[in-house]
Amino acid sequence: MATSISDMLSTSTYVICSFALFNNAILLILFFRCPLKNVHSYRYYFIISIIQDVIYSVSLILAVPRVVSQSNFFIFISTGWLDQEPFGYIPLIVFCLSLNTSLLIVTDGFVYKYFQVRKLNQFQHQTSRRTIAIAVLINLAVIINYVVTVYVVMWPEDHFTCLVENTIKLHDLDITTVTFIGLSMKYGMNALNIALMLDMIAVMVLMECIHFFCAKSINNLLKKSTKSRKSQSIHRQMLILLVVQAACPAICLHIPCAASTFFLFTGISTTSTITNTIGVLLALYPFLNPLIIIVFVKDYRNFVLNILRIGAVRRQAGSSVARNNPFVSDVHVVANHLQQRTQHINDTCADTVL
Repeated sequence: MATSISDMLSTSTYVICSFALFNNAILLILFFRCPLKNVHSYRYYFIISIIQDVIYSVSLILAVPRVVSQSNFFIFISTGWLDQEPFGYIPLIVFCLSLNTSLLIVTDGFVYKYFQVRKLNQFQHQTSRRTIAIAVLINLAVIINYVVTVYVVMWPEDHFTCLVENTIKLHDLDITTVTFIGLSMKYGMNALNIALMLDMIAVMVLMECIHFFCAKSINNLLKKSTKSRKSQSIHRQMLILLVVQAACPAICLHIPCAASTFFLFTGISTTSTITNTIGVLLALYPFLNPLIIIVFVKDYRNFVLNILRIGAVRRQAGSSVARNNPFVSDVHVVANHLQQRTQHINDTCADTVL
């Protein structure tokens, strides 16, 4: 860990990710202690979100990735506890993969909810092993496609590494001592790399379009639904959760990275302020994601509020008992009397001296 810098970004990342692990631990406890009554079918979706957030938080702590766009280069630099070759590449790859899986998990939730609302009566019976297997294969195909793209396009070769080390200049950081991955629009770009990048962008845009299509379709189906108000309310609750969950990675992960890529195409260099801001946003995602689930899932929210109310009632009851206890009242009277006597003696001594 030769280059783990004690600056604002490193400190912020460690603190935010520690709280993120705590929030996910709370959500995991709720998962086991508070069985879902109304959205029971989403329990596996929540546990997958927890696993993804924990892995992502650990990768951020180990890597503290810094997004840098400078001199026609776009790179992710590892400056955390695990920043040396060859193991320094592991948290960087996990971090890059999380940019994709955060979008993929929400897409799965939208698609599942769409089919659940569209065929409310038959969906549970039609969810066979074959359907689950197809869904798993599609997810694996998307992940493998992304991993191949990152490896082919962004994995640093000797020539690329030499160019970066001789070109990129960063304050208080020797880039020759850290691991990094990235790309350059000027060096090393060929037809295959361009095709893979366009493919990756197309897949991510497609998933965003799926979010929009499913959200709009679910809303229209619920308006026309003849089901009970309670059933419609539960489905709307999950729809709102999915929309907010889709907005969270978009704001914290994809928009900052897309902005850095835009800087690459326009030749704008990222400043320390921009790099630190992007780093903090990247760390906020696993912190906010479990809080969103707890707040927007009614069963979890009520469970937490009940615990807080019970704690408040107990503290209030203890305070009330203390006030109404005759022994405690007598102690207060004696203490006040002693304080008054002490003050009187002090005043008398002062008058005598004068």
